[in-house]
Amino acid sequence: MPRIFLVWLVLASCIGWAVYQLKYEVQRLEERLARVNRQILADQEATQILRAEWSYLNQPAHLATMATKFLSLEPVQIKQMTLATTLPIRREAPGSTLVARATPPVATPAPTPVVLAKPTPADLDEEATAAPADLPDEPAGAPDMSLLLVKGVPQ
Repeated sequence: MPRIFLVWLVLASCIGWAVYQLKYEVQRLEERLARVNRQILADQEATQILRAEWSYLNQPAHLATMATKFLSLEPVQIKQMTLATTLPIRREAPGSTLVARATPPVATPAPTPVVLAKPTPADLDEEATAAPADLPDEPAGAPDMSLLLVKGVPQ
């Protein structure tokens, strides 16, 4: 009888110790969860602030003032237009890990610039400037990507 009582006593004390450890482990995990939740709320507030700042900085009026203040933009000239195939290929730096092209690029003659006659100004009325009703919203084909506008390219 005393052996059975001793076994039950040891078993009960082991279970009590396990429950005690489990209780404090749960408390530690709850504290960690509370910290993570506070961090999530702080990150959400920071995201909202950044979104508000992003929308302010991307306002067209603000962008226009910043562009005139910091950029020296000039109107695009005809001599700045060229074909993408006539642009020089960038040489790789010595010791670069990039693989060189297998075939050298084929040189194509530069296109001759097309000079269009300037249209004479005409009186525009509402009928002449209105789009037809059967005009689709999207263009039929893909845009022509063969022309690039490059600043400072002599022709």
